[in-house]
Amino acid sequence: MNTLVLLNRASGMAAARWSAVRGPLERLLGAEPLVCDDTARWAGLVSDWAGSGPCRVLSAGGDGTLHSVINLLMRLPDTHRSNVCFGAIGLGSGNDFLKEPRPAARIGSAAVRCRTEDASPQNLLCVEHRDAAGQWRVEYAATSCSVGLIAIGNDRFTRRRGLTGLCWRFGPGAAIAAASLEVALRPSAIGIRLAAATGADPGQARELFAGRALLAGAYLNRHFAGGLTYGGSIDPCSPAMGITVLPELGLVRRLAVLHAASSPTGLPAPPAACWQGEDCSIILDEPGPMEMDGEVMTAREIRVRLVREALRMCR
Repeated sequence: MNTLVLLNRASGMAAARWSAVRGPLERLLGAEPLVCDDTARWAGLVSDWAGSGPCRVLSAGGDGTLHSVINLLMRLPDTHRSNVCFGAIGLGSGNDFLKEPRPAARIGSAAVRCRTEDASPQNLLCVEHRDAAGQWRVEYAATSCSVGLIAIGNDRFTRRRGLTGLCWRFGPGAAIAAASLEVALRPSAIGIRLAAATGADPGQARELFAGRALLAGAYLNRHFAGGLTYGGSIDPCSPAMGITVLPELGLVRRLAVLHAASSPTGLPAPPAACWQGEDCSIILDEPGPMEMDGEVMTAREIRVRLVREALRMCR
């Protein structure tokens, strides 16, 4: 099967890691892939390759790169998208996508998912969001969509300011830990209303939470920042997505929750409230940061819908 690698050299440490990965990857694939690091050409190449027959498309970068490539694939006609087997090479700092539904293989320090022999269709999140100007956009997410602590932490991590910026000198792991600690110590609770159709009442959306919260979101992947995880057993092949709200808490309880989220059990419930469902909506009292697959933007209203078996994924 022909392989197209979309390499994002601007993605953190991707360029340095790619040089170490390329040779072993070619041996693993059994052939030399076409590698494109010109992001302006990605859409055209993806369309041409998918329209020409079965192919493998690999995202080479972090979760943000993966998010961009998945959205290019989801814009294809169904008949062309069905030709694609999508995989990823983890050259970023978090690479949360590659931690579910089971750990990926490794080439050196890079996690890799490129096997097509046992590829299977997996779910995505369709996210409609209205920005501060009132404009609606539609995107797809492979791991999560949330407002509150995770979005704020990702923003700090990307901007490299304050303690997080200083800790970048010691690597991305230290920076992730610093960003998590910063948002735990100085949180900005947000006023939200969350409604969803849950497993208990799948045909009717109802309000599940109204008030001030530290975190609200939907996810397909338990991992959200380094070693931090949501609770439960949701993964990209589950029949529902996870929906979580963490209400406003005092400092001691916030630190306890952060510690618990770094353990195998993940974000504790309670104090987090957790559901499973196929769609949800989040309305913020005022525009604030939202993250999708770690990419941060501003939103006022969000609608998330589970798309079953949206894209065939490599193992």
